[in-house]
Amino acid sequence: MKPEILKLLQEKYDKTSQGISVVDLKNALNLPISELKIFLNELHKDKKISVRQGINGKLIYLKK
Repeated sequence: MKPEILKLLQEKYDKTSQGISVVDLKNALNLPISELKIFLNELHKDKKISVRQGINGKLIYLKK
């Protein structure tokens, strides 16, 4: 699941130079938010993603 999340983040960044919201990830992966948060926490601990505050909530970015 982690590679799929990273792939979606990269595709979103390539298209718009922006991050993706948790809700958009949830909808794209058809996962409950509780399960998605587990994967996102692991990616954050591995320093693969970063989280920033956007206008309408938190956005997830690939860490470069």
